[in-house]
Amino acid sequence: MNVLGVPVKPADAVEYLQKMGLLANTTKYPLEVQVPGYRNDIMGEVDLIEDLAKSMRYSSIPEKTISLPLTGRANPLNDFSDIIRSIFLGAGFQEVMTFVVGAPSIYNEFGIKSGFGILNPKSSDFSFIRAALYPGLLAFLKHNKNRSVPQRIFEIGHVITDGIERTKACLMIIGPKANYASIKSAADAIMQRISGTKGEVRQASHAAIIEGRGGDLIINDENVGTIGEMHPAHLKAFDLDFPVCFLELDLDLLCNQRNH
Repeated sequence: MNVLGVPVKPADAVEYLQKMGLLANTTKYPLEVQVPGYRNDIMGEVDLIEDLAKSMRYSSIPEKTISLPLTGRANPLNDFSDIIRSIFLGAGFQEVMTFVVGAPSIYNEFGIKSGFGILNPKSSDFSFIRAALYPGLLAFLKHNKNRSVPQRIFEIGHVITDGIERTKACLMIIGPKANYASIKSAADAIMQRISGTKGEVRQASHAAIIEGRGGDLIINDENVGTIGEMHPAHLKAFDLDFPVCFLELDLDLLCNQRNH
């Protein structure tokens, strides 16, 4: 019995199947089994084998430890993500999880295009594969307007950029005093722990950020993320009443730097 994993004599198999209300009219393999009309859950051989196992009792099937020649190890990026998560939590941020797919309108607001969508989605709200985390966090804040401010949230998740899956992390602060200085001070403390340096913010034009109030975060001469104060036009589009600032990091790049 290749599927069941243990040998069963044909005569015993017939007896076990009879206990399940199934009649077998032969005593050699392959068995011919008559399936009652009311057993519409039986669609193939594997279903018959499942009934056979139930009749035998699963506990009677012996366990066997499989010997593997290889030893597994933790994924370095997953370990690094756990470290980042602990640092963010220690800095007073609360983790949230948003959907990997969302409405195109959320991302079109920032001119973001992943190039990947869902064919024939059940809803247009779940038809676009995200290429950044911060639009989803803005939508999260919109749905939680009734909560008190300030709110300090973060997410670690997968995105698709240039056809490649990457892992990113995004910090976001909303509140009456949220500004570039508040996210920069948080970023300095966090990056010092992650990379041993605060890095440098290189001013750059970004669709999400107020001009001159953010830019690219440079660590070891490499652009590892975006930091800044959200443009009021986007806050209006998401119906948010308080300033928002954010930091989005490419964990793949930071992990590679850490390992080298």
